Amino acid sequence: MLASENENITRVYDSSPVISEDENPEMSYEVRQVKIRKQLKMMKAAQKRGKIEGEVEAARNLLELGADIELIIKAIGFQEKEIIGIKKEYRIILISDFLVKIRRLLGNCLSKDWVEKLKS
Repeated sequence: MLASENENITRVYDSSPVISEDENPEMSYEVRQVKIRKQLKMMKAAQKRGKIEGEVEAARNLLELGADIELIIKAIGFQEKEIIGIKKEYRIILISDFLVKIRRLLGNCLSKDWVEKLKS
C-alpha cells in the first residue's frame, strides 16, 4: 500500500484516532461554528462600512464638481438630509483649510508684531 511506504502519511494516519477522540465533539463543533459566524458577521460589517464610506466620498466628489442635491440623490441613493449633512461637513473642511492657508499667508506677509497682535 502506498500510504504505508510514506512515513508522513503513516504518522498522520496513526495520530488521527487521537485527534478525533474528543470528549465532547458536538461542543467543539458548536464552538467552531460560533467563531465562524462571528467572523462572518464582522466581515459583513466591515464591507458595509467600506461601501458607505465610498458612497460618502462619491457624494463629496459630486458636490465638489458642483452637482445639485437631486442629482446626487439619484446617483447614490442617499436621502436629501444625508446629502445636506455631507455638504455641511465638506464646507467645514473647506473653510478650515482656507483659514489655515490665510493664516500661513498672513504670517508670511506681515511683520512679527502684526502676527502677535492677530494672535491676541
